[in-house]
Amino acid sequence: MLRYLMSSMFILITNCAFAEANPVIWKATYYNAIPNNPNVSQQYCDSHEPGTFIGNVNDQLKNGAITNRGIKLTNFTFHQELHQGIFFMNGTLLASGIDDKQNWQTKISYYVYKLSPNGITNGVWSSKECKGLYKGEVIKI
Repeated sequence: MLRYLMSSMFILITNCAFAEANPVIWKATYYNAIPNNPNVSQQYCDSHEPGTFIGNVNDQLKNGAITNRGIKLTNFTFHQELHQGIFFMNGTLLASGIDDKQNWQTKISYYVYKLSPNGITNGVWSSKECKGLYKGEVIKI
């Protein structure tokens, strides 16, 4: 019994150390932006749609990310709840960039879900100006 317990603890400790050394890498995409306000144009939403970023979620929540469109995402908040086997996450972030040589910044809220810890994540995002869809997927474990 002691041998079994020691073997199990070794495997658990090894897996924890390996998980820290090789974090899960996600690809997150904010897409299909449309106006969330009658005074905002589709062109505005197209140019302020965050786009895609790739990286470790915990690192990005802490340090921010830059998307393939050059939009900087910072000040992430993140909340997760598990209900009947479904993971529900929500939070906010600040998106910023340069448009027509002018700096801009907007707060984005997101509401997403997934069926397993490393499953595909789907949901929606919104700001005062625009709203759209979100998809996240593991690209490396």
